[in-house]
Amino acid sequence: MKGIRKGGRGKRFNRIVNAFPFNKLSFFIEYKANLKGIAVVKIREDYTSKTCSRCGEEGKRVRQGLFKCPHCKYQANADYNGAMNILKRSWEHVFQDGAVAFSPEPPMTGKTKAEAHI
Repeated sequence: MKGIRKGGRGKRFNRIVNAFPFNKLSFFIEYKANLKGIAVVKIREDYTSKTCSRCGEEGKRVRQGLFKCPHCKYQANADYNGAMNILKRSWEHVFQDGAVAFSPEPPMTGKTKAEAHI
């Protein structure tokens, strides 16, 4: 999956990748993560675009791209607000399940990538 959207492979390839069924993509991500020993945590996304990421109350998407909270007067890009809510939900799993919250790759020093994994 590494670099799947890079490389300028043309319109046809881009259409194929962008039309990839979500379930299949999810399966491939889980499969590849398992091969590397990385835990995958699925986060429910329901109501993340309607809930205020600052106060937790229900707000409104005034326009497609704008979220406003009538309770705390917070305004943000709707996608950003939803992403912050998903991030908060993921932290619950990190603390509850002990999920790893950092890259599984060791930090690079003067060694090559191959030497770092020995």
